[in-house]
Amino acid sequence: MQNGVITVYQPQPESLDGTTLSGRAAISVKHKDAKRATYGAIWITTTLEVDRDTRIAVLKNIKIPNIRFSDDLDSVTIGKITRIIEEE
Repeated sequence: MQNGVITVYQPQPESLDGTTLSGRAAISVKHKDAKRATYGAIWITTTLEVDRDTRIAVLKNIKIPNIRFSDDLDSVTIGKITRIIEEE
């Protein structure tokens, strides 16, 4: 994020249906001018691609159907954070 840092902590898988993986992860967002980070959680759905020969799994097409923060953030800010995470 150009004006700060978004940290996504280790995701916790919740379900796997074929190649569709769903889970959640803790997240922190710290604007460059803020004194402290804002913490929350994201829920994700993604396609899990596994190369069995190399034993490497890759997450593709990550979508964030739900995002919540401990502090009240406006919907515009939450939308920006969601887009940044999905794109990165």
